Parts: sequence; structure tokens; C-alpha cells
Amino acid sequence: MLGIDLPWMDDINRAANKRRIPGVLTLDEVAGVLAQMEGEGNKDRVVMLPRSLAPAMRQPMLASRAVWETDRQAQRGGVETPHALDVKYPKVGQTWGWFWMFPSPTLSVDPRSGEVRRHHLYQERLQRAMKKAVEQAGIHKPVSVHTLRHSFATHLLQSGTNIRDVQALLGHSDVSTTMIYTHVLKVAAGGTTSPLDTLPAGKRPPAKPPRPCTTFRPCWHR
Repeated sequence: MLGIDLPWMDDINRAANKRRIPGVLTLDEVAGVLAQMEGEGNKDRVVMLPRSLAPAMRQPMLASRAVWETDRQAQRGGVETPHALDVKYPKVGQTWGWFWMFPSPTLSVDPRSGEVRRHHLYQERLQRAMKKAVEQAGIHKPVSVHTLRHSFATHLLQSGTNIRDVQALLGHSDVSTTMIYTHVLKVAAGGTTSPLDTLPAGKRPPAKPPRPCTTFRPCWHR
């Protein structure tokens, strides 16, 4: 741009962006956070529902159903449906199947259509509850809601789940994105049990006693 020859700049390389390893909670820390809590990318993600949570999920579903029935009786606007789906199915947003699992206790005006409808709970509520739970669980590390996602993936890989299955559960389009969690496992490899320790006692190789040292020099037995 200045028309000046600067040959010394030929040896300057662009700084590489170092990929940051995500923070992960241990299983005990996850249990501690969840025990303290009360009750992206425009892509759908389907994950398994823990059987232990099935009974607890019925109560908010019944509460959500009651809110939906109240809105229907008051003839309020239904849920906003994506991609002009309401053009093809005008009443689909008012059906129970499209209603929120965690609806907002208040109504709001849709800024696009001007229709009064009920939205879901704001994300800030979950973030505030998460922060409070982390403090009450006595965890002293940076933790966000997204940390649970990182922990979920890491613990699946740690338990032997195929990385392709983890990729599908997380919604990653490229498996290289999922591979970052294998680096987390390498960092935590200090707590890994050796396969030798899982062998039956009778099949383990016997430990050989060290040979006595017969010189005055330091001995290193191989």
C-alpha cells in the first residue's frame, strides 16, 4: 500500500489460533450441580432421556399441559412455527404437540406479527439457576450450561461409546469437532485404570524381586 519494500516481513508468520480444550466436570461434580438445581445452530438434536429422570419429567409436563389448556380456552395465539409452516397448517401452532415443555408464566407480544402469544422460559433463568447450583455444590472452576454438554460428551467417550455415536448426539457435522473431547481424556488420563489391573489375579504376570546389587556403584535394574 505504501510502495515500500520490506523484505524482513517475509519471515513473519501469522499467529496460529490454538484450539482451547473445553472445561469438563467430573461425574461427582455433575451430580452435585444437578442436585442443587430446582426442577444452538438451528439444528435439532436427539439425545437419550435418562430413565432416572422420567418420573420427575412428568410433573412439569402436566403443569405445561394445564397452561396450554388455559391458553386454548382463552383463544390465545399458539406457538410460532418455523419456516411458514402455519401457511400449510394454520392451526398447528395451537396443538399440544407444539407447545413448550417449559412455558413462560407471562404472555408477550410477537414483534414480527404483533400477536399476543406465550414464549418459553428465558435462557437467563437457567443460567442463573446453574450459577447458584455450582456455588452451592462447592465447585470452584468456571462452569456454564455448556459445560454440561462438554461433560456429557467426555463421559460418553470415557465409558467406551463410539465417537461416531457421540458425534450424532452432539449434532457435529464433522467428526474432527468431536475429536476435541479425546484431548480432554488425554489430559485426564492420570486416573485411567491399566488393563493389566483388570486381569484375574491368577493370570497376572508374577512380580520378580530385584536382583541384589553386588557392587559399590549405583545399580539400575532393568
